[in-house]
Amino acid sequence: MSITGDQCDGIRWRKSVDPSLAGWTMRLEFLSAFTVSVMVLAALALVPTADVQAQGEPFVELLRQDLQTDKVMLMTAAMDLTSDQGEIFWPIYREFQTELSKIGDSRIQLIKDYAENYESMTEDKAQDLAKTSFGIQEKQLKLMKKTHKKIAKEIGPIVAARFVQAEGQMQLLINLQIASEMPLIK
Repeated sequence: MSITGDQCDGIRWRKSVDPSLAGWTMRLEFLSAFTVSVMVLAALALVPTADVQAQGEPFVELLRQDLQTDKVMLMTAAMDLTSDQGEIFWPIYREFQTELSKIGDSRIQLIKDYAENYESMTEDKAQDLAKTSFGIQEKQLKLMKKTHKKIAKEIGPIVAARFVQAEGQMQLLINLQIASEMPLIK
């Protein structure tokens, strides 16, 4: 089932003014709400672990759920699928999100580890953090490639490429927000 802009609460649409940009583009208001969710998640990940465990874990989980809901709404709009395509795409996307969430758990743990060691960073710890970060990035890229291949096979290469673009843009936004909240290593 394809959802139109009128059916998505919280999203405001406008036809692109630039004729070289095909389709619909979202206004900044909705992306701001998406960005706020990402900012709060990033900030909570930098809170010392004991504080997060005592107060923040349920809140972090709620924010993650909100973020996933926002991503689904953005993906729905970006993909512009027919009913038949949607029946194939959404189970694949849910599987992708489940696996991505596990990778996200590793990333949150990495951020917590970084925050815990920030003031007393050693050469060995810095090396370990970098190695873990590269591993997380590799897992995420492998998952994107696997999902692209599956969508291309089941629906077609154009839809698969659109998925990669839309998911890539959302991940860039998330990465930028997290990076802006984290101080550089001392």
